[in-house]
Amino acid sequence: MRAARCIRFGRFLFEGLIALYPHSFRAEYGEEMRLVFKEASEEALRRRGLQGLLGFWLSTLSDFVVASTREHLAAGTYKAFLLGSCVAVGGLGIGYLDFHASEVQPIIGLILIFSFGLGATRPAGAWKWVLCTGGGIPAVHLLGSAMGVHPNYPVQPNVGATFLALIPAAIGVYLGMGFRAMTTAVRNYL
Repeated sequence: MRAARCIRFGRFLFEGLIALYPHSFRAEYGEEMRLVFKEASEEALRRRGLQGLLGFWLSTLSDFVVASTREHLAAGTYKAFLLGSCVAVGGLGIGYLDFHASEVQPIIGLILIFSFGLGATRPAGAWKWVLCTGGGIPAVHLLGSAMGVHPNYPVQPNVGATFLALIPAAIGVYLGMGFRAMTTAVRNYL
């Protein structure tokens, strides 16, 4: 039962990874990549259990970093990819800190600061910044749950409550956008 959940969760994460490739690459190779991932993850689980599955995921992640970077460089979309990758890593880092934290206030502060900076510097696609900064917390908690690892201080009432992190992320991003709009208006007025 736990193995089946890990396989489903792995496919869900892999869908997110595929979405990070350039559109033209996804259109041409996406279905084939999904099929190969499904078969290889089931084989890794069958041969070595959850430990083999985790090793396969780590190998897939390292392959993804190299291949997606190469494809974005070839497509000329590497700047957006680099920024998105940094934001996603930042969101997952905040999620990791939350997973080990006993208090939520510092985590909320980090989310607000990080998302404010993104809203102020890159207002286009604000909803993406909300998902990347606030979504790191549920992603880490769901991954931990799927792997059987539990936080030091369990989320109450359940892991679904971690999605509340999207609220301060949205507040921070839109405050940052408002700050940018105000400073631009003042600059243009003067």
